[in-house]
Amino acid sequence: MFTLNYKSRLPIYEQIQGQVIEFIALELLKPHQQLPAVRQLANDLGVNPNTVQKAYQELERLGYIYSQVGKGSFINERQNTLELTRKQKFDELCDLLTQMKQIGIEYSEILGCMTQIFEKGASVQ
Repeated sequence: MFTLNYKSRLPIYEQIQGQVIEFIALELLKPHQQLPAVRQLANDLGVNPNTVQKAYQELERLGYIYSQVGKGSFINERQNTLELTRKQKFDELCDLLTQMKQIGIEYSEILGCMTQIFEKGASVQ
């Protein structure tokens, strides 16, 4: 279920974190579903358990998951996580738009891309 891109500049714990958030948004992970144990996921991915633990701690801090002592980590209620995902993605979009403006990409180019995606249902490459 989880895959890592070792060539990515994104730290491994952030890749794990991002995939959990994506799986929640796609409803591949359901509310109260248990996540793999830290050691098991670390073993499956070939990473240090501290890396997985860091991802889980951040997900819990952000409200996507909750932990029960001695039982593991579980997915939080869908409504809470969906709102968090939407907010996070909107914040990322705002950051990206700011960066695009700073490097000189014109408003009309951005608007054209958004129009193509929202009105025509096409993905832009």
